[in-house]
Amino acid sequence: MSSSTSAAKSSSDAGSSDKYAHILLLAKSSTEAMMSRDEVLARGIPWDSLGGAYIDEKSVDMIKKYDKKPGDRAALIEKNGEAYAKIFMILLARVQRAEYLQYIITLLDDLVQEDSERIELFWKLRDEPDIPGVPKLPFGPLFTVLRQRMSDWYLTSKACSIITSFFLKFASVSGEEKTMVFGWLAQQVCKDSDKDVLIGLTALQSLLRRNEYRESFWREGGLDTLKTVVKSDNSNIQVLYQAVNCLWLLTFNQTIRQAMTDPVLVANLCDVLKHSVKDKVIRMTLATLRNLMNIGENNEMMISCGILRALTLLSNKAWGDEDVEGDLRALFNTLEKKVNDLSSFDMYKNELLSKKLDWSSPCHRSERFWRQNVLRFEDDDYRCVRILKQILEEEAHNERALAVACWDIGEFVRYHPRGKLIMKNVNVKTSVMNLLSHESAEVRKEALLALQKLMVSNWEYLTQS
Repeated sequence: MSSSTSAAKSSSDAGSSDKYAHILLLAKSSTEAMMSRDEVLARGIPWDSLGGAYIDEKSVDMIKKYDKKPGDRAALIEKNGEAYAKIFMILLARVQRAEYLQYIITLLDDLVQEDSERIELFWKLRDEPDIPGVPKLPFGPLFTVLRQRMSDWYLTSKACSIITSFFLKFASVSGEEKTMVFGWLAQQVCKDSDKDVLIGLTALQSLLRRNEYRESFWREGGLDTLKTVVKSDNSNIQVLYQAVNCLWLLTFNQTIRQAMTDPVLVANLCDVLKHSVKDKVIRMTLATLRNLMNIGENNEMMISCGILRALTLLSNKAWGDEDVEGDLRALFNTLEKKVNDLSSFDMYKNELLSKKLDWSSPCHRSERFWRQNVLRFEDDDYRCVRILKQILEEEAHNERALAVACWDIGEFVRYHPRGKLIMKNVNVKTSVMNLLSHESAEVRKEALLALQKLMVSNWEYLTQS
């Protein structure tokens, strides 16, 4: 079965999944979510204190009945559903006290989760006239929570859950609303806290099943944000799995798939495949890489990242899963045919583009490689030279890549007839000097060596003397 056939099949499967699976995923993503909910509801709320300043007395009586008699809630919503939807949104917009907001949004989230058909009540709020102190319904109050309560994990997780439900159920969503939500989700995925990242990823796993939402997330820089999460050194397996799953969902949009040629993204996926020990991560990564085959120079990048050996090792395992076995065969058969077409410089360039330089590649210390290929560094306005400089300036956390980049810069100067002049024009010397105080002894050593090659006229004579 071809990659495109596999993609079509998988895309169909993705679209047929339960539209409200995100509700279950959010509940399961952390036991703290359930504990917090119980604690919030145990606190209660003095509804009478909210009368007058926030809602009128009639609305206070209605919400008190709803809160105090859980068994009557379904009947109350059946009778006055639109009124309750409006009351909840007004309270969400006007109340400022965090513990009260948590209680209100919990009742609202429960209302939506218990019966998805109730979402229609909030859709009808679009036609409501403007209310003083309340942003445009139904999304306005929820957007306010996302913007102003970013440090409150409980509130943002509940608001995100409700917004996701609305996006999946509403007949249409405006471009402005999409920009707001997907821009926020892109930022959420970049957060330092795994708990925050999971809020964004869980919502995206549901939303990206819709093709129109894939494009919205992509336009907000979604690919770049996911790339920062999909790394083999990500210790949170659940975060890694959900992030790769989001990438996989994005591959079912033809335009986005054609754009998924970032060498760093492909290299990160290859690293995950080579180093992950969790079956669910391996399965999802294989499916994603298969869908990215034959796009741009992805095949060459996969080969340069050493994926063939990983595929061979994985093929020796009894998976008992036709999809996994099919992905393994398709990837191996396609890439094996291409491997002999790659020159040593192609392999080096792909390693360089991935920004994952490593001594394990023999070309770095090969005199033959540098003598045969040093002039090819002039291609595309010295692109390879500029990327080496970029690595020195942007990969501070990757000590091995910094050390190897310094070595390569020194070798370029050593073998290219105008190497020192080219490096001067690109202003590499300053970037190298900045690494002389790096915390890594290996980086300091290679930076000093590169600097000597940049400054000394006859390096061979110096090393021999």
